[in-house]
Amino acid sequence: MDSYMYTLLGSQAIDHLLRVSTGLDSMLIGEAEILSQVKDAFIQGQRAQSLGKTLHSLFREAINAARPRARRPTSRQSVSIATRR
Repeated sequence: MDSYMYTLLGSQAIDHLLRVSTGLDSMLIGEAEILSQVKDAFIQGQRAQSLGKTLHSLFREAINAARPRARRPTSRQSVSIATRR
């Protein structure tokens, strides 16, 4: 059985978070569902007080990067695997 979990460290982890939150690393470029999951992970990390200063800043930057400018070209229609038929 192939593993679906992996670990990224340092700049690879930062790159992955930014690509995922902006929808660049998804089956449909610009998919919005993953950003919602990133936001939820951020909120849960805040509630658990487990983010620390660096990770808190990184999540904020990733969420801000995903907002209007990153999504504008692809957000005219719903772009989620879940809503495509």
